[in-house]
Amino acid sequence: MRRSESIAVERVIHTIDHPVWIVDGVGGIVTINRSALSTMGYGDDKSLVGQNCHTLFHHSHLDGSDYHQSDCPLFHRTRQDHSATAARRGTEWFIRRTGTVVPIAWSTTTLEVDSATLTMISLDVLAHQPSTVIPGTGRQARQSVLDRKQIYHRACRMIAATSDDPELTPARIATRLHVSLRYLQVAFAEADDSPARRIRHVRLDRALCLLESGFGAAEAGEQAGFSDPTTFRRLFRRRFDTNPAQRRRR
Repeated sequence: MRRSESIAVERVIHTIDHPVWIVDGVGGIVTINRSALSTMGYGDDKSLVGQNCHTLFHHSHLDGSDYHQSDCPLFHRTRQDHSATAARRGTEWFIRRTGTVVPIAWSTTTLEVDSATLTMISLDVLAHQPSTVIPGTGRQARQSVLDRKQIYHRACRMIAATSDDPELTPARIATRLHVSLRYLQVAFAEADDSPARRIRHVRLDRALCLLESGFGAAEAGEQAGFSDPTTFRRLFRRRFDTNPAQRRRR
């Protein structure tokens, strides 16, 4: 799509007073208007453009289980044959940035812009639709798509899988789970834990295993996700009451 036409498309959707965004053929957000940003709880589009809209806005079912993209009718509307230009419609629960959900009626319209085929997604917030209850909990779905216990367990699984990444932080985990950092911290506090402590302990346990497998102290710390050797040695001694080199010699 030419730059001039991209600018023209952006100008058009920003004149629309209801939530709208445009995606490419794989569901990536090309542009999103101010009304949609407000509805979904974002202040600007900097972290959204180029991101997959399914991953951002309806990655989970109301019961907290993963909503696979392959099962999403809205995603399929952006992937199927675009020869027909009639709008297609449906309803979904969309997930805001805070983790709360909102009932949405959506429609899609195919746009041919230069040589690019795009899809415009228009939203209608069903403000007066009766609240749906999350099965087995008795809580209103509008409160949260994932309760704090589920967020805690998902975060723990993420930490276990990616703790060797030295850039993994509680803030990054919160972003990936589409919740605020405060919400994540509360979820961990209710389990008598904290995201920072969980990351630290998983890394230390991994470093211990590497040391006992014959790795040197510096290499074990680095592979476990510690970017600073001094910090690694200090935390290791505090946790295991010995330094990494001594533990390796046992």
